[in-house]
Amino acid sequence: MMVFCKKGKKAQIEVQFNWIFVLIVGAVILVFFIAIVNVQKKAADKNLAYDILGKIDLIISGALTIPKTGQIFDMPRIDFNFQCDRISAFGVDKQFQDRIVFGPDLLRGRQLIVWSQDWNVPYKTANFLYVTSDNVRYIIYYNVTEQDANELNTELPDNITKEIVHANDFSGLEDRNNYKVRMIFLGDAYYTDIHNSDFLPQFMKDMPDSAVTAVQFFENDVMFYEKRGDMLVANEGLTVKILGKPMKYGAIFAEDLEMFNCSYYKAFKKLVYVSRVYSRRESALNISYADNNDCKGQARADTEIDQIAEAANSTPPDIVGIESSEGTIATKNNNALERSCAPVY
Repeated sequence: MMVFCKKGKKAQIEVQFNWIFVLIVGAVILVFFIAIVNVQKKAADKNLAYDILGKIDLIISGALTIPKTGQIFDMPRIDFNFQCDRISAFGVDKQFQDRIVFGPDLLRGRQLIVWSQDWNVPYKTANFLYVTSDNVRYIIYYNVTEQDANELNTELPDNITKEIVHANDFSGLEDRNNYKVRMIFLGDAYYTDIHNSDFLPQFMKDMPDSAVTAVQFFENDVMFYEKRGDMLVANEGLTVKILGKPMKYGAIFAEDLEMFNCSYYKAFKKLVYVSRVYSRRESALNISYADNNDCKGQARADTEIDQIAEAANSTPPDIVGIESSEGTIATKNNNALERSCAPVY
């Protein structure tokens, strides 16, 4: 009888051990296959990212050839991280190199919207590109007069999600499930309440801080705001001088001051290079016209162009100096055209 009990216990132990062994082996096999699936999924995601980012690069290249026209492209259900010099997804990025691009730090939605503008200072210097999503909400805020708000609303592409809101209606705005909201304030006359904790509508207070941003435009300056809790706070309290409407649009689409500055200084760096080319051309024309009675008295603009290059190369760029030289160059360009001489630009 005792022998039987011992054998029974031994058999039970062997059965339990077999089950434990089966469970361990099964778990190892399961982990192995899960690891294979994860590796394959990551590889597939990367291949998808390479393919999509390549298409986005083609879209951007195409948009640069058709300025002032907003274009819409269907987006996959993928989040794209954006910086001023690259766009990325699944650890894969596509660099913009020397392109000057403005956009939010995250692109998410059903449609990618791309728009471009020529930046002329006064000669063509660069193409500015703006990218955004149909799920980013742009709110143009006004108080007394609608004129400036209507003008800006007309200038911005029709494809983006935009609206004009009077101050009296602002607090009553409703949530539309946008992942980002960008507010645009025009002028400084009526916005003493911006920093008040009661200013933002409740749905904006409930959104993550990174999802709510704002810009405020003065005559030739822009200030960036970020949300902190229930309030808007000026980003470092700094204003940036802007040159031309294309740069103003860049401030509207750029995520924040840091991303705006990245493209901002790229633009002025390009202005320096382009100006130096025009300056050399003007110097060569001065020499070639030495014996030309019709054009040798035509004052060329090499001095003013050099002044633009110097002003653009300063930190921060000397906007007033650039604008002053722009007017003189434009006048000399018109005079050259009237005399059938080679224009400045």
